[in-house]
This record gives sequence, C-alpha cells and structure tokens, in this order.
Amino acid sequence: MPLLESLLRTWPAAHPEARPTSSDHSAYLLNAHYTSAWPSVEHWHEHRRFESMFAEALRGPVPPLSRSAGFRVGYLSAEFCQHTGAHTLLPVLRHHSSPGFEVFCYSNVARPDSRTADFRAVAGDRWRDIHALSDDEAADLIRRDSLDLLVDTSGHMPGNRLLVFARRPAPLQATWLGYPNTTGLDAIDFRFTDIIADPPPVTDSLHSEQLVRLPGGFFCYPEPESLPPLPVPPMRNRGFVTFGSYNNFAKLSDATLDTWAEILRRVDRSRLVLKHFAGSDPAVRARLMGCFEVRGVAAERVHVLPPYLEHSAHLQSLGTIDIALDPFPYNGTGTSLEALWMGVPFVALAGDRHVSRVGMSLLNRVGLQEWIGADRPAYVDIACAWARNPAGLAELRATMRERLRAVPLGNAELFTRGLEASYRDLAGGLLP
Repeated sequence: MPLLESLLRTWPAAHPEARPTSSDHSAYLLNAHYTSAWPSVEHWHEHRRFESMFAEALRGPVPPLSRSAGFRVGYLSAEFCQHTGAHTLLPVLRHHSSPGFEVFCYSNVARPDSRTADFRAVAGDRWRDIHALSDDEAADLIRRDSLDLLVDTSGHMPGNRLLVFARRPAPLQATWLGYPNTTGLDAIDFRFTDIIADPPPVTDSLHSEQLVRLPGGFFCYPEPESLPPLPVPPMRNRGFVTFGSYNNFAKLSDATLDTWAEILRRVDRSRLVLKHFAGSDPAVRARLMGCFEVRGVAAERVHVLPPYLEHSAHLQSLGTIDIALDPFPYNGTGTSLEALWMGVPFVALAGDRHVSRVGMSLLNRVGLQEWIGADRPAYVDIACAWARNPAGLAELRATMRERLRAVPLGNAELFTRGLEASYRDLAGGLLP
C-alpha cells in the first residue's frame, strides 16, 4: 500500500485518544485527493465528519439580508498574497464594479507582501485584516458589515477559516476557487463550479452545498503581467519532443508515472521536464529520476528543475516545452493555464470527480477537447500522436493566446460579469 494511502487510512484511528484539531482534519481531507484509492462517497463521508466534529455546534442564527442600496459581497481568503489563487482573485476584484455591488475583503494572510498591498488598494475602506482575530471576533466583524453574501476561497486548503463560516455571519454563504470538493459544512449554501468539472446528477448528492454551475467555467486565469513573447517551438531546433509538468510533485501518482514513462518509451529521443519547489533538493531529484529508471526510462531523459525567483523566468521556461502532461488523479490548474498562455497544450485524463476533471474543464473552454483521453491508453495515444505533428503544435502555439483572451477562462472581465450574474440569481432579484 502506498505511504500516503496507508497514512490516510490509519489516521485518526491509530490514536483515538488524541482528538485532532480542525486544521489536522482539513489537511487530512486535502491530502486524500492525491490518491485514487478513495471512492467519491468516502470523501463525502469524511467531509461530513468535519461538520459533525467541528462545525455543527457553532451554528448561529441566519442574519437577514442587508437590504442596503447595494448588494454586499465579502471574500474571505488566505490567498490575498503571492499565491496562485491571487492571479484569479485580484483581476476579478478589480473588475467587480458593476452597479449595485459593494465588495469587502477579509484577509487571513499570515505574512502580507506586495501583492497583499495590491488587494488592499482595490478594497479600499472595505479591507479587513482578520488574521489575528479569533473565529468569534472575525464572525462578529463580518456581521457588523451586514453582508448579503460571504464567499470562501480556500475550502480545506491551508489558512482556511471555515469555522468562521460555521458561525453563520452572513445570510448567504458560498465557496469557490481554491478547493476541489465540498466543504461538508451545512452553513455554506453554495459551491461555484461548472457542468464539466462537476456533472449532474451524481456530484450534487456528494455536496453539502448547492452546486452553482457557472456557464463560462469555474475558473479564470487572465494573461500574466510578466508574459514573455512566444518562443519558437522547441522541437524545431532540438529535433526531439520535450514533454513537461510543472505541478506539485505530490501529484505524481504511481499511475501518472507509469503513464508518462510509457509515453517516453514510445516517443524516441523525447525528454521530460519536471519543475517544482521541491526540485531544489538533490535527494528529491534523484528519487524522481529513479522512479523513471525502474520504468525503463534512462535518467538523462528526465530533467528536474528548481524554482525560479522571477515569474517571468518561470513562464519563459514553460515555453521550452512542446507538450505538457496533466497529472492524475489530482489535476493541475494554475500550472495548466500558465502552459496554455505560453502556447503549450496539455494532455488530460477524463476522471470521475472534480479534482480529476479540472483538466477537462479547462481544455473544453478553449476548444481543445481532442486533448482529453477517455482512459490511460487514449492519454498515451494523444501525447504520442501530437509528438509526431510539429506543424499542428506550431499552429496551436501561435493561436493559443487568442483562444484564451476570447473566453472567460482567460478574460477576467467576462468571467466577473458571469459571476455577478450568478450572484444576482442567488439574491433572488434583490439587485437592480
């Protein structure tokens, strides 16, 4: 049994006398997404256990809608900083200016940085720093602001304040963006997603929230500020194909490694580039290359890169890849969109739950459905076929940015207008 699966199945039963904290349980729920061993219904039961253990007893009365001149929406986030989620949140907040909306920001950032200052400037006098506040104090502050809707962007990710939501400080509460599953909380009414990432009807029964499927997709990743020019397709100069993945190494499941190794064995002289913060550790690099060696791929064909300090250098490095490979069962999100902005398409595997269907959702939004494999053999065939199609890859590279700019996935203004339309529907006609 793989180590992660073993740990998940023995915790917390191994030490029943030590009651885990809510943060422990959130970490447990998050890590469970990295293995395909759990069926969706098991995820559902474990998320509901969080409700019964930590949230149920905190539930307060539902406040009334503000009935103010504008609809008051607040975002509670630990991502108001240099974080992948900030690349979505900041542009959305900047475009959140339709008549009738008042936007508040509740920051749970432990170490504010220059990006935090950008968020604070957008929020103005509706900025609230809650990091040093207790859950009760934060909930009281939110009640005093008389919100209509409070939106969580973290789910069970690190830095979440789900127990503030459990206290019911706003009449309508929702979760969006950061977490690939239900929160399990009765106090959160809605989860924003889309019909591809969470197809009806099965996924509805595995959520404590009502699923609101945004027509333009659940995610937005607009053009990066430091976007470099598109480089020449690397295979043109190298004479071989370079595959790549810049995802968290925790997402490299055994099934993913098996599949990628098969692709490398089938595509002569091809290379694989992997990049993550852990790549700066020599032991990690050696272990990863060893994983491919035991699968019949020579170590010199696998390159493990350390992180870059500058985002522009990170993006430029992505441009040296011909084809990106999406991991499974935990798909990439921001990393996949960064690849697309650099003209690099990615191969995705069709999964059976949100965390395994994100790649499908993103590719559908830019008209690249043919890059989605129905199963692992199809995934391999797609990667190999495109490796033999340099002209097709060059055309995709040249036109990818136009594809992104034309749809909500890559256009923050279009995405925000759609999000606001959903808020209007949830408000039941309250907005003008």
